Amino acid sequence: MAQDNVHAAAQAEADTGPAISEPAVTDEVRDRLYASDLELIRVLEDLIDVLIGKGVIVLTDLPEAAQSKLAERRKLRSRLSDLGSIVTEQDDIALP
Repeated sequence: MAQDNVHAAAQAEADTGPAISEPAVTDEVRDRLYASDLELIRVLEDLIDVLIGKGVIVLTDLPEAAQSKLAERRKLRSRLSDLGSIVTEQDDIALP
């Protein structure tokens, strides 16, 4: 009987991998969920842009808070893009 319990425990570990402490699992899951949230935010922004571009919705259909957040993100992304092109232009100038 005890041997069956040992075998069952060994099989369970083989199936799931070595036991990891609960806080480590929680942190890993939280980190992966956060990364997934960031990726999903970008997907939703792109989806909204497509829907607006196809005339399915207009920006003003969205709540004011959503409009403001989207506008702020577009402005920040534009500034980042501008900075990237400045760096590229400077790199081009520096090349012989």
